[in-house]
Amino acid sequence: MVSILSTIWASGCETLTAPQPGSQFFFLPKTLDNYEASGRILLTISQRSYTGDLEFSLSNNLELRLQIFTPLLGTLLYEIRADPSQFMILDFRKGKYFLGQNTSPVRRRWLGVDITLTELSWVIWGRMRQNDFSLLDGEILSSRNFKLTGEGAEFFINLGSNSLMQQMFKEVEGIKEYEVSIAQYEEYSGKYFPKTIQILHTLKGNQLRLVMNNVNAGRIPFPELVFHPPEGMESFQHE
Repeated sequence: MVSILSTIWASGCETLTAPQPGSQFFFLPKTLDNYEASGRILLTISQRSYTGDLEFSLSNNLELRLQIFTPLLGTLLYEIRADPSQFMILDFRKGKYFLGQNTSPVRRRWLGVDITLTELSWVIWGRMRQNDFSLLDGEILSSRNFKLTGEGAEFFINLGSNSLMQQMFKEVEGIKEYEVSIAQYEEYSGKYFPKTIQILHTLKGNQLRLVMNNVNAGRIPFPELVFHPPEGMESFQHE
């Protein structure tokens, strides 16, 4: 597989400052801490699909709560809880749960792609913190192309005309792990956030598609995550 790097380097490597589209910066302002949104979701893993209404929360400390509900009825079907060390699945339709460490194999099994919470935060914000860029040896290759190197992976980020993320590719040892496409941005409280997000594992066909509505971001409360299985649920590990 031809590395995405060759495509990006074709435009030439320039020494540039971070792009600033008007009052909107690519790098995330410090005042934006926690994120929450409602919307719709399609999660496809190994020909199994989960779809429905979505409630999504991600904290500044990288704590994730993702819930899938039936449309109209509002019945909770499926929930993902995660922080940098733990990962939990609650499948209410089957009455089963999974609880384990937040590792690459676990993320591939339950999300379909190996996307960390840090990487997911870049995608739902459409931009990243300056500290992430620095820690991962970030390079600005051109006015719309970034490269990040670190933690055994390379990331290639393409910005749209609004200087916010339009595409992102993750490569591990030259093989694409996933690709992200952001088709649309929408304004909430004077700031722009991704509206339609697709995260795709091109080799296996796994995908996570999010349509975000009613975004609320800033110094807002975050629900406390509890990593204890509800009473009466059976572990997937007992299958």
